[in-house]
Amino acid sequence: MLCGTCVWALKNPLEFAKHYQWIKNQYYRVSKELHQIKMQSKNVFCLIPPIDVLKRAKIALEVDGYYSSFAKVLGAYYGIPAPKYIVNPEGIPKRAFSCYVPSENKVYCKKEPYNLHTAFHEFYHALENFRIAPKVSRKKSEENAEKYAKACLKLLQEG
Repeated sequence: MLCGTCVWALKNPLEFAKHYQWIKNQYYRVSKELHQIKMQSKNVFCLIPPIDVLKRAKIALEVDGYYSSFAKVLGAYYGIPAPKYIVNPEGIPKRAFSCYVPSENKVYCKKEPYNLHTAFHEFYHALENFRIAPKVSRKKSEENAEKYAKACLKLLQEG
């Protein structure tokens, strides 16, 4: 279907060429903007939730004393199922405190702590699993999870 300007421009080839070029420029401008938006989501800092969500998650962890409460608040914000936190030291690497298992959407911990940094770190891996955060190599994933956790904690301290 043609717009009114296209119908008018078809009668005059020079006007049609100008109008066609204008449409083409609009298409490229919009596609460039969409590409920039898509690239922003690859930045870890674009994934940080608002301060009120972070405060609610922190309060949930402190009041209940369980990571599951923390994960439910953040999961509701991102629209993903909250990972279950299970205390089970078996199968966790020796130097690690906890480990996210994407196939089960579970976090296995050596013990149930009240550590916000670990909670944010492991939750970031859930964001990767549900494609909210981009999938990257294991090393880069750990770096991104650390950045996410530190940024969330810094925002909590400032707010």
